[in-house]
Amino acid sequence: MSIENAKAFIQAAREDEALREQLMTIRERDRDAAMASVMAIGAEKGFVFTAEEFTGSLSEELSDEDLDKVAGGTLYPTLASYCF
Repeated sequence: MSIENAKAFIQAAREDEALREQLMTIRERDRDAAMASVMAIGAEKGFVFTAEEFTGSLSEELSDEDLDKVAGGTLYPTLASYCF
């Protein structure tokens, strides 16, 4: 597991419309459940990472304001659409 895998997964989702659409179906309101879904999809595609690694990879790409929204859980229902 690594932050590099999380970054590679995000890049893959940006480039792969089918993967992006799969991520857009995540609708869990609970932050942990939504993250588990993201991690499961990542693992299916060969990208193994932890929730902390995924969040860490986002912190390098999001503004402080956007990161606060993600950390507060306000974006988890649509996290995939926001990040990708």
